[in-house]
Amino acid sequence: MVSLWNNDAIQNVEPFIFWGKFAMKRLLSIVVLCCLAHVTLAQENFPTRPVRLVVPFGPGATDVVSRFMAERMQHYLGQNINVINQPGAIGTTGTRNVAQSAADGYTMTLSNTGTHAAVSSLFRTLGYDPVDSFSHIGTFGRVFWVLQVRSDLPVNNLKEFIAYAKDNPGKVTMPYYSASARLANYMLKTAAGIDIYEVAYKDATQVLTGLRQGDVQASFFLLDVAANHEKLGFIQSLAVASPTRSSVLPNVPAFAETFPGFEMSSWLGLAVAANTPPPIVNRLREALTKGLGEAQTKKWFTEHGVDLFALDPEATVALIKKDMKIWADFVQAAQIPPIQ
Repeated sequence: MVSLWNNDAIQNVEPFIFWGKFAMKRLLSIVVLCCLAHVTLAQENFPTRPVRLVVPFGPGATDVVSRFMAERMQHYLGQNINVINQPGAIGTTGTRNVAQSAADGYTMTLSNTGTHAAVSSLFRTLGYDPVDSFSHIGTFGRVFWVLQVRSDLPVNNLKEFIAYAKDNPGKVTMPYYSASARLANYMLKTAAGIDIYEVAYKDATQVLTGLRQGDVQASFFLLDVAANHEKLGFIQSLAVASPTRSSVLPNVPAFAETFPGFEMSSWLGLAVAANTPPPIVNRLREALTKGLGEAQTKKWFTEHGVDLFALDPEATVALIKKDMKIWADFVQAAQIPPIQ
């Protein structure tokens, strides 16, 4: 029997093998180029469907500001931005979900002092890295905290509140519903030398209900929400944690008038999952910048007690790293026990 695979046969087949490999390489190159072209086109046309903005808290100050910014940005994106509340674990649940989402720019999170600075010192296991798990779009605002109490509490100002807390150690119940709110409590305890009883709440709305029912006696709220509480009749504001008095609550003293240097605010920003393509991040950044530049935005911010605080992605990352160090030092000094 004569083998088909003799030297002559092999020599005759070799050209076909060569050209077959060549054709396959060309085909693979074309496929890769087509895929790259498709990806590039998708990035250039972003967004082609609605974008989600996850607010990792329930209804409240951050929710209101987020919805306003989403409304301003969607005019420049050409697509709706649907705001979704995902509260839980003082803001870390919704934030972690975004960190684990697809890196395509269609899911943003509201980043803030609590979820991207304080929590790294408050949790044993966080589930995300405040810097490396995200592509940061930038910051847009800053809101100061206000200490509010039930109107029937026998105090009329901050000094009287401190005296009351010292006379009733551990009996003044103060809730927290975010990392920043919890740290505000500890700042007050440290500065005033008082002992309060802390309890965790899911969101600011639940805290308001607790105040109405008398389950809690005092709480920190962000300025714009606190201003609305003034109209309810059963709450009074004692102090604003801003360097000077706020034009939103001009009759309420600043903490600094009693405790020089006492300042507590929460910055707000936007972020998407890490490794989101730069053209998509830049597109979102452009919409945010244009939205912040509107006269309507500046007017709304002023009326609601929000300071315009716009940092680019690089400056935002630097801010997060700086704040993480500040809060780590503070948590250690205050001996705050970890949540998990």
